[in-house]
Amino acid sequence: MIAMPVPEPAGDSEPALVTPRVGTRAGRGAVARRRATATRLRRRAVARIFAALAVVTVAIVVYLALLANVTRLQYAIGHANADRATLMADTALLDDRIARLESRERLARDAATLHMVQSQRFEQVALPEDPAPKRTGFALLGWLH
Repeated sequence: MIAMPVPEPAGDSEPALVTPRVGTRAGRGAVARRRATATRLRRRAVARIFAALAVVTVAIVVYLALLANVTRLQYAIGHANADRATLMADTALLDDRIARLESRERLARDAATLHMVQSQRFEQVALPEDPAPKRTGFALLGWLH
């Protein structure tokens, strides 16, 4: 804003009612206010730019953090799938080994090497029942004997 002189009235014969305030205290204060306003506006503009950059930077960092987490989880899933496949293959091999060890032919061969024969007589034996155990001590809610 530029200080302009007060326009003079149209008639030259009449004296000016308002005298310009040149070099007065109000003029010096106006310059200081204009400078302060310009500085404040400049600082606000810089603050707005930095705020916008901060928001964009935070958004990018959050996006990258989320992508890193997704990538980490995908690698974990891949490792879990590989472990699962390995365990399934091992389980199949062990099932085959169990079936081989329990086969009738193998059991017959092992019995023959130990000179075992098929039993001709079968007996049934009755075992005496165990007496109830003596409880000593005290029971607290039924679990401490």
